Amino acid sequence: MNIGDFVHLNGDFKLTLGQSFKADMATGLDPLLGLAADAAINAAAGAFMPGLEVDSVFKYLLDVSDDYSVAHDVTFKGLTFGASNVNMFVGAGSPDFKKPFSEQGDLVGFGLQNLSVAIANFRAYLPQFFGAQSVFSFSAHANEMGVYGMGDMLKILGKDITVDVNSGGKALGGLMRAMPVYSSIKNAGAPDGLKIATGGAPVYLDLNGTEIVGLDVGLAEIAVADFLHLRGSLAFRKGEQYDVAVDLGGLAPLANQLGQTLGTSLNPLPLRVEALTLGGSNLTGFAGVGGPYRYGPDLTGGKNKDTGADIPDGLPDYINDGAVGLAVDNVDFGLAIMQPASFNMIPSLSAYTPKFISAKAYVGTAALVGVDEDILTVKAQDIEINVNTFYW
Repeated sequence: MNIGDFVHLNGDFKLTLGQSFKADMATGLDPLLGLAADAAINAAAGAFMPGLEVDSVFKYLLDVSDDYSVAHDVTFKGLTFGASNVNMFVGAGSPDFKKPFSEQGDLVGFGLQNLSVAIANFRAYLPQFFGAQSVFSFSAHANEMGVYGMGDMLKILGKDITVDVNSGGKALGGLMRAMPVYSSIKNAGAPDGLKIATGGAPVYLDLNGTEIVGLDVGLAEIAVADFLHLRGSLAFRKGEQYDVAVDLGGLAPLANQLGQTLGTSLNPLPLRVEALTLGGSNLTGFAGVGGPYRYGPDLTGGKNKDTGADIPDGLPDYINDGAVGLAVDNVDFGLAIMQPASFNMIPSLSAYTPKFISAKAYVGTAALVGVDEDILTVKAQDIEINVNTFYW
């Protein structure tokens, strides 16, 4: 497809209406809220069947797990849109889709190569009183994405890029979720997940049933005004859930007394949290003139423990001796901001939700380069930062 010699697009596409499948369903319930949800459903069922004693309707209707987090063999109905082997370029020039855009010097614009897309909109087929809403799921992967032909002013190149979005699926007025666990679908001789037709090679949606927004970049290279240069792997995720144990610190004696009364242990406190995470690995950067400081392929730098052969270490292999400025190498960092998932089910409690923050960063080397060492030397190595705290 060519629109005005400005938008160039090719690939395989397909829209499928009326699709249905069975899979596990994530309820979004913290185990602490599972009993409350069961009680609410029992009350709703009792309203439909007055005079009839009802109990454990939730588990009876949905074959729900003991911790209430997953219901098995739930039917979902909706539609899908799939695309595979898609290449797109927006801008000036005549792109050759058989070659990487980064190797084509006559292009000026924005492009994506070897893009696959899976889009789904499904609703769980549940009894009416659940009030289950539809779920929107989106997953895309591209081999390469970039801005091309901008000279030294702006260079952006990303490789091995994945974007995930999963949202919706509220049920029981927001007390729980009714979201498909696509990864629970098993396909003989093929990847796990919901198979989505594209008109060409199928794509597979394998999200795990939580509300998430995620971006993963296997390799990002950014240069601004030929002064700032960044390279490495980056990832951002929002909405994934984890089971953690919280040390109550000064509240431990009170928790221990309460735990003895209840016949259970409350310190550490088992808690399901929803997290926002940001991470980076094998990052290298440079700010100055004549950069970048490191450049070229990443073929050596590490050693195979078994054979002693050279292997990539995540850093470009070549050094630019003409660069003058600040260089940082071998930077890894991770940041997680977590809050109890159960608080999100009750909007009025959001202002009182405790937030837990954990962060770790490591800098292999930070140094001033390109300056005569007899005049000025600045260098720091093996810098590590750790943060673990919370606030209300």
